Amino acid sequence: MSDRSVGSGGVAAKSASHKADFSLGVHGARGLFCFAVLIYHVHNSGLPSWELPPALYHFLTSLKFGVELFFAISGFVVLGSMKRAGTPFEFIVDRATRIFPVLWVVTIVVMALYFLRGDWPISILNNSMTYIYMAANLLALPGIFSFPLFHPAAWTISYEFCFYFVCFFYLLQKKYFKADFPLPIFIVGLVIVSFYPRGAFFLSGLIVYGELIKIRAVRKLSEAPALLLLVFFAAWQFAAVSVADDLSPTDSRFPTLPNWDDPLAILAAVIAFAAATLALQGIVDGRGWFAGAFLTSRQMLWLGTVSYSLYLWHPIVLGIVKVLMKAAGIPDLVGEWSQVVFFCLATPPSLVVAWLSQVFLERRVTTALRRFWNEKSKKIGAAHTNPTVVTSSSVSGVIQTQDHRE
Repeated sequence: MSDRSVGSGGVAAKSASHKADFSLGVHGARGLFCFAVLIYHVHNSGLPSWELPPALYHFLTSLKFGVELFFAISGFVVLGSMKRAGTPFEFIVDRATRIFPVLWVVTIVVMALYFLRGDWPISILNNSMTYIYMAANLLALPGIFSFPLFHPAAWTISYEFCFYFVCFFYLLQKKYFKADFPLPIFIVGLVIVSFYPRGAFFLSGLIVYGELIKIRAVRKLSEAPALLLLVFFAAWQFAAVSVADDLSPTDSRFPTLPNWDDPLAILAAVIAFAAATLALQGIVDGRGWFAGAFLTSRQMLWLGTVSYSLYLWHPIVLGIVKVLMKAAGIPDLVGEWSQVVFFCLATPPSLVVAWLSQVFLERRVTTALRRFWNEKSKKIGAAHTNPTVVTSSSVSGVIQTQDHRE
């Protein structure tokens, strides 16, 4: 990643169109949304804290919905990956090599911790399906599919791969139907989100990438992305409390849309979706100080680079730090300051582990896997008269810019 500073005008010029190489603001936003999830997990740790005002309590609780904003970013950037991919299979290999190295390692670490502590969930321990559950978690199936979830945050990867396969099948049909914009993704996506409402926010990214916000008055609302993000968190939290207040913090499933019988909850969900979409539009356009300067600062861009690893590693680090804190009697010693101390103790190692994971797993292992795929493609292509392979230049381009792209 380049270390050069970019002013708000430069960001707007670079990211005003989805045709740009990538959006600096979106890259920084990825880091911000991941950090919001980390703060939520500290807030939801169960450690002693002050009795918070209801508004602040609900705001901190709503930070778990940084996940939905991740989905919106995926909807935006993955369509760019689709354009860069030479074939549907290159696209899905690109996604798999991006996702699996970190997911496999963190899943194995979680399983090892279960084993060492001897506290495997009852639903998994001594069950004839244990090895199937392990394989399902390594393949990112829990979330969309009803398998026991080992890693509490990994359910989102299931949603991601569901979206990737929709894109994959779109690329397959694109050979026969020359659509400029992936309308079939909208159709299939609407069916999916009727059962999984949290996945609706992939559509936000599609709308922004497709430049579908045409009405000038509506587009003008995107000039305040920070305020829109606050509206999103408030509205989606209201909807969640109204329709899914009995869900556990890690449960990804809201009631299906036909079962949303509270008109106010439906209105809040519509407002949340609109706010998230317009906020992403403002971030892509580099609107204001928030999108044009804060999200593009060196610190936020670095956080965006390690965000995927940070998202998957921080629950493990937080869990270990929490156990050590309790063993040392720190919560009894600091009382209501426990969550603040927990945040201060757990955040630095979370960032360090995320950085190491990004360097060695996301960058080096992904690079090796993509080179392996490239060599295999060349060998297969050499055996055919009309091969379709990933060119070395395209692979190196994807690898070199991996830090910036989904």
